[in-house]
Formats: sequence, C-alpha cells, structure tokens
Amino acid sequence: MAQHHERGSTLIEVIGSVLLLSVVLGAIFALANYVLHYSTQSKIQLEAIALAQERIGRAKEYVYRNPGTVPSIQTAQGTNQRFTISYTLDSDLKLVKSSATSGGVYLYTLEAILFDQTEIKKLTVFIQWK
Repeated sequence: MAQHHERGSTLIEVIGSVLLLSVVLGAIFALANYVLHYSTQSKIQLEAIALAQERIGRAKEYVYRNPGTVPSIQTAQGTNQRFTISYTLDSDLKLVKSSATSGGVYLYTLEAILFDQTEIKKLTVFIQWK
C-alpha cells in the first residue's frame, strides 16, 4: 500500500484562500468607510445645529433693532466644513424644524417667533453645506 504524504497546499487552495481573504477584508474596509463617513456627517450636522442656535439669537437682536429686516447672507467656517447662513422673516407663524439633503447639499433649518416692535413674526435661519 502506497503512502501519500501531502506537503503544502495546492495552487487552487491558495487562490481560494486569497480570494476569501480579499472578500472579507473588502467588506471590513467598506464598513469602516461607511462608519467614518456617517460619523463625519453627524459631527458636521451637530456643528450646523449649534451654529443655527447661536445665529438665531444674534438675528433676533438684529431684527428687533432693525424692524422688518434680516441680516445678510453670511459664511462661517466649522471644524471640517464651510457653512452658508441665510435668514428669512415672515408673518406665517407655523414652525417647521427640518433638515434635508438634495444633490449633495445639506440644509438645516431653525425657526423662532419674535416681536419686531410692530408685529409678531417668524425668523428662520438656514444653514447650508456641501
């Protein structure tokens, strides 16, 4: 009876192992990339919310001193992102707090009710970034 001693791996086993390892590593890297992107977007959105809250306070004072007007469009630099800030003032008092994404542009909206020496109005702050 002949003895058969297997020494090492066949080429097919090596190719199969490399293929399996590359699929597993590819999935791990894709997941890590997704988590990093999501984490970065969350951080930017938190910065936008804080910026909107700070700017709505300033804008309330501005509107009170200058009835019927809003501050001009501004920009602000965050940690990783440049934000564009704009304002509206109107008589429709319905409040809608929202955030949206369209074509890679993100938008966060914060609204407040205020009295501008003549009437009650709604002040809206829009924070936009790419």
